[in-house]
Amino acid sequence: MPDNRPYVSPTSRKAFLKQITARLYSAHQPAALVPVPSRCSSTNPQDARLPFVETVMGQSSVQPCIHDVLVLVHHKGANGRSAISKFRIFFKRHVRLPYNWRLDLQGDIVVMRIASRSQSSVVNLRRSDNRIADFIVASLAEKLRVFQGPKRKQLHAVMNEDHDMTDARGTKDNPRRNRDDDGEPQPKRHAVNGPTRETFKFLLRTNAQGKQKIEELEAQLAAATLRAEDMHNEFLALSLEYQHLEEGQQTQFLDDQAELSELATRMHEGQKLLMAQNETIQKLNREMADRTIENIEMKARLRAPSIPIARQRKGRAAKFPVLRNIGTTVKIALDPVPLPDPPASSTENPQDSGPRVKTTITKAWTKPRKKKAVAPESRDEVTFWNNRLRAAIYDKFEVKKYDEFMSHVPVPVREMKISVVPGENDWRWDFSDGYNESTWNIALRKKLVALVLEAQTEEIASSVDPVWLDEQLKKKVQEIRGIWGRLQRKPKGDGDLETAAEAVARTAVVLEGKHMKKKSNSAKGRKYRDRVLTISLTIEIKTHEGAEDLGAWKRLLKIVDRLGTIGMSSEEEDEADFHGKPTKIFKVKICAWRAPEIADYMRLVDQQSGLLAAQHKHGPGKVTRFPIDAAGTSRAPTGLPKCMYSREWLETLKRFEYEHLQVSEEEFGLLVLATSRMAL
Repeated sequence: MPDNRPYVSPTSRKAFLKQITARLYSAHQPAALVPVPSRCSSTNPQDARLPFVETVMGQSSVQPCIHDVLVLVHHKGANGRSAISKFRIFFKRHVRLPYNWRLDLQGDIVVMRIASRSQSSVVNLRRSDNRIADFIVASLAEKLRVFQGPKRKQLHAVMNEDHDMTDARGTKDNPRRNRDDDGEPQPKRHAVNGPTRETFKFLLRTNAQGKQKIEELEAQLAAATLRAEDMHNEFLALSLEYQHLEEGQQTQFLDDQAELSELATRMHEGQKLLMAQNETIQKLNREMADRTIENIEMKARLRAPSIPIARQRKGRAAKFPVLRNIGTTVKIALDPVPLPDPPASSTENPQDSGPRVKTTITKAWTKPRKKKAVAPESRDEVTFWNNRLRAAIYDKFEVKKYDEFMSHVPVPVREMKISVVPGENDWRWDFSDGYNESTWNIALRKKLVALVLEAQTEEIASSVDPVWLDEQLKKKVQEIRGIWGRLQRKPKGDGDLETAAEAVARTAVVLEGKHMKKKSNSAKGRKYRDRVLTISLTIEIKTHEGAEDLGAWKRLLKIVDRLGTIGMSSEEEDEADFHGKPTKIFKVKICAWRAPEIADYMRLVDQQSGLLAAQHKHGPGKVTRFPIDAAGTSRAPTGLPKCMYSREWLETLKRFEYEHLQVSEEEFGLLVLATSRMAL
């Protein structure tokens, strides 16, 4: 069988070596995937490739020649359809090749996959091809065994057999066989055992030892079988015992369930009987209360017959309250005690006085209400005490602002188990669950409140409620814990915790966003104040001059006031050259939610600021603003009249977004600007 591997010229400029995966069935190790160096003519897997299987197949000195055969396998592909795969099998043929006991063949076997469109090229073996390769080798083993021929069983007789060794004269035709020159017989000379004979004897000894070992193993197996039978019998006995125990427990459980059901029925009947008795007792209590009231009323009439009966506002006799549970509210002595003699100045007749009924009214215990904190009266006092709390926190925790609490080291839980109260100089917060009500934080808050109260007689005359100070301190602790939690590691989307670097990066992004938002809100507030000041000054001037457009400017002030700080457009600060001089400008972003007319109003106010700056010393200065195409990111304010929102923008909103906007339906008219008439 010739070698059908394609030849690739080693002098080709495009030729290169590539490792192709194949499956090797070695005589010395189990089957495995190995890389086979192959010379490729190009990068296209369909072009010719020469695999050097000699590098992985052994016994090259015994047999350098390699045979190969092409095999086509019909099987189901990954999509369930019928598919054809091509493989090339490489093997050798020689009687001295090592025995491959796994396949009952001689030598090594290599299986490689053929390209789908070219039989002269080999490709990498896929993972799913391992089973196909095993199937091919198992199917071709018998045919390869016949092709390789019988094994070499023995060597030459000279080296294998024992026989008499004679010289050339010792033949059958020579009568002087085994005799010397004098005719004397010579002793026989035996040949030395050859390698085959030694091997045969070694095999006999090995066979005898193997049989002895097999007998020992059979005896051990028989003993193990007996032990296994004994263990099996013990297991069956334990299983039967467990089954009987389980049946007994189940029976006991059913009996207990029946007893519980009967007991529940009795309890239900007892509850019904008890409820009926309670109703009877309540009825008797009501009757007893009515009789007691009548008795008290009758005795009161007997004591003071001249006193009129108590009347209500409309003159009807007042009814005494009906006591529903006389046993818990009114206690009447069984033996009536006679009333003492009235004093000398009393008009009561001693003869009319009867037995006095002693009544005692007991109140039920109520939970004491928590003392409500009393806040300071003025806003200045609230600011003062909040500043004192903040200063005390900064002083004791050695920080300059709350953001530094991100690196605060809280007290560990194991330390609080040893001592629930901090030491005198221990200023660490407890940030575990329930931190606001922990004994540790309560002790820290008490110490801070005591420090703050020292300023009560020094800097301010009015007093402050310590409970209110503690509540304010609670809020500050919540804020501090929120700041501390920013830098803590949080779970990511895949469930793993962040690394320390990721937590720091996320915190930096949050702080930068807060800073930019604060800066943007500050700029909006400044713009809102400047525009209100401009309109107010313009109204003052127009009022003094008696201008006709005074009403329009007043209306414009209402519009700006209604928009508020949130209604101002966002802008970016920049610098530009005007006439060779660097000038600060603002790039105004698009406010998509506002009506288009409002942008004209704001532009008019900004122009008026420039006019005021040119004609008067007071008033805000002129700032150059340029509109840009970038849209602002600020949210639209809620509760504005519908005419102040853009119609196109409102149509793009979803229903829940429109409801959240809380658009006001009030009538609020806008202006029709006449710039020339409204200017100064």
